[in-house]
Amino acid sequence: MTSPSAIVRYWQSVELLQPMPVPKLKQRANTCIHAMSAANLVMPRDKASVLAKQSLPEGKKWSHLLFGHCYDSKLAVKALEVACGAVQARKEPQSVTVALFSLRITDTGHMEPNSLVLSSAAWLLGKVRANAPFARGFADEQKWALKEVTDQFDEVVTAENILWLTELLLKRWQLKDLNAEENSFLFSSTQINSTQAVPDDGPMNSFILEELGDVADNLDARNSSAPLQAYLAAHSKAGQIDVSDDRQSVKLLELLAPDRYPSGCWPTEADQGLVHSQQLAVNHIVCELGESEGLRSEGLRSVNGPPGTGKTTLLRDIIAAVVTGRADVLADLERASGAFVDAKRQTCDLLIPELLGHEIVVASSNNGAVENVTLELPQRDKVDAQWLSELDYFQDAAEWLTGKESWGLLSAALGNNTNRNDFVNRFYKGKGKSLKAADVSAVEAGAEVTDGPAATDSDQVQGPGGAGSAAKTAAQFEGFKKWLDEKALRNDLASKSDKSYRWTIWSEAVKRYKKAKAEAEVLGAEAALVSSKVKALLVIRDQVQSMQDQFAQL
Repeated sequence: MTSPSAIVRYWQSVELLQPMPVPKLKQRANTCIHAMSAANLVMPRDKASVLAKQSLPEGKKWSHLLFGHCYDSKLAVKALEVACGAVQARKEPQSVTVALFSLRITDTGHMEPNSLVLSSAAWLLGKVRANAPFARGFADEQKWALKEVTDQFDEVVTAENILWLTELLLKRWQLKDLNAEENSFLFSSTQINSTQAVPDDGPMNSFILEELGDVADNLDARNSSAPLQAYLAAHSKAGQIDVSDDRQSVKLLELLAPDRYPSGCWPTEADQGLVHSQQLAVNHIVCELGESEGLRSEGLRSVNGPPGTGKTTLLRDIIAAVVTGRADVLADLERASGAFVDAKRQTCDLLIPELLGHEIVVASSNNGAVENVTLELPQRDKVDAQWLSELDYFQDAAEWLTGKESWGLLSAALGNNTNRNDFVNRFYKGKGKSLKAADVSAVEAGAEVTDGPAATDSDQVQGPGGAGSAAKTAAQFEGFKKWLDEKALRNDLASKSDKSYRWTIWSEAVKRYKKAKAEAEVLGAEAALVSSKVKALLVIRDQVQSMQDQFAQL
């Protein structure tokens, strides 16, 4: 049987083999794609460049992404076959234009710091040819190349610099025979706002190469975890339930019993609750991976289904269950300061262990899918209107960040550096400009949003209830830091006149939460009573069926 570490190292090899894609020679709005041969390499700022004939709109500048030594990936596949041997009955590889490296150049001709990216697939080919290990080393190779370029490139990057780098890599990786295409150097030049940060190029290689190496090394050292073991284990049908089999009715009823439901659910409209298959998944995940008798379980569960079958919908209920579980921990604290390890310091450095593990990361190979989930959760039309009067969880901050009418800031689109920096600046510091409806549409379509003019009182966001004032409200949000400072000052002043002020507002909040939860538990107990009677009827039905089968055999 293949060892777990061997599986991960094979996975890492596949990730390394992902070539660096090159954009097709197709012009796009605000982007010019121009390619040329090594003999006729012209930098974008040169007078001979195709960009010299194009005028830039006011307030715009160029940003250039260079793809160096473009070649047909089929050549690399053939070279690997020579080095490793061809696989019988293998499909003929397709011709795809890929690059040896990429780097970004500013409108002034300078290389953007740390923008050089080497092709992991080309590096791997060199390692295979040299019969050298490749499980580690690519990150170090990237650092080496960046230092060489930093030391050797002119301040304003020249064609000679680019050709020198190309020759250096081909020689170092023993790829001199990796013939480039006729137009082997391609620039993707994009118009951006003069004040805009560097565009996020996205991953040119797999971004989990080092992590996979770490996982494989830990597996070799017999360091693992329940989720990882479940992911790498062979498929087993043990414990599977056929939901279409009437004989499984009792088991299904147990899984759908009210006492199996999470203590919290998403406040969706009453007629749009989860169907049985969705609720089964939610109950199973929360019961199997949630906290039981004070211990938090570990593991991995998969929910499969084609697009549009409600996977994202059930995710909302899982999020609600996690949030409620964290609230349960908070409600058991005598004071809010009890949430921290060192309550006397009044800082947020270290939370108590009981409050850890409630975090949620939505991850995918599709950036758009993740952003859609995180942008939708705060929107007002994702909850039942009857609850809106009671829901206000940093509503102004959510509208500031999303540009849409929102009920609360429950999630944020992070991931790449641009998104993370934007979130910190906009949410914590209150910097930037309010998103408008047009910007939101662009974000949802996957387009890049640039700074626009400041929002005015006439900027309105069309929400689910018609024209709203989300843009106006959002423009008034001045950052979470300022909100915290104002709250701290207000609490300090109130505490001077009333020593029990902080404890009072905390205990009242806890009392309201526990009252609401007790009411929900009463309703759940009533439903459980009905469920137990239905279960008893099913047991009697099975007994009658068994007796009928016995009589039939007489």
